[in-house]
Amino acid sequence: MITKDELNELRYLAQDISEKEAELEALYTLIEGVSSPRFTDETKGGGQPIDILDLYEKIIRKQQEIRVLSIKRYEARENIFKIIIKILDFKECELIYMRYFENRTWNDISERLNYTIRHLTRLHRGALEKIKT
Repeated sequence: MITKDELNELRYLAQDISEKEAELEALYTLIEGVSSPRFTDETKGGGQPIDILDLYEKIIRKQQEIRVLSIKRYEARENIFKIIIKILDFKECELIYMRYFENRTWNDISERLNYTIRHLTRLHRGALEKIKT
């Protein structure tokens, strides 16, 4: 029903969203550096001329990309979660949720669930087998 690749897609989408949000923040910072309200200006302290309209277009495109990825991730999370809560027991569900929905590391999950990493990987492998069939 659900493959590990589908679960990993959730992680990759979250990483893509984070990267795009960082790019968006850099664009906001660049706009703040413009020294006057003219449409083409230099950054404070000199440097290359900046086209403010171009920056705003880039910001709008980046916001749209983030929105599309967020919707895609939300829909994937919802579909996968509906399946795993029906198939997995509480601990397995909690493990899968932490790993793929919250993007937690094995060390973090180990501390939170009070299991060794070795035990977690066995539990993880068993949970993946259950949701794959």
